[in-house]
Amino acid sequence: MYIGDAVAYNESLEILKQLFNKELGKDEQVKLLEDIKEIHGRKSPNVSKKSHGLNAWLKFLDIQCEWIENPNSDWSTLIIKDLYQGIIIKYFLRTSRFSYFMETYFSIIFIIFYVLIKNRIQLEVICSVFYF
Repeated sequence: MYIGDAVAYNESLEILKQLFNKELGKDEQVKLLEDIKEIHGRKSPNVSKKSHGLNAWLKFLDIQCEWIENPNSDWSTLIIKDLYQGIIIKYFLRTSRFSYFMETYFSIIFIIFYVLIKNRIQLEVICSVFYF
């Protein structure tokens, strides 16, 4: 949605990967929210909406998480699980992430070509497989 979101997404994902499957309390959640906002350079993931909390950012970043209510506190525990499976489709649909999608796509194509050529597959077969 914003020009710098592809880069900011990758930076946010690096932070989030370190937190996968860990229980995050109030202090860790507050720090995570501050880090994400700083990386993206704005308060809200979508300025047209009013929500700007951690849950809104995690949804925007396509992060699968679990909130566990804590009966001894007003603050729920957060467990970051994984990325949503449809993330590649969202890359394509969100224009700010289109360039990242294309970089990833061409990197994968390059690897496929390299493996095929390395395994001495004939160039004719390679071209027929990737012919549009």
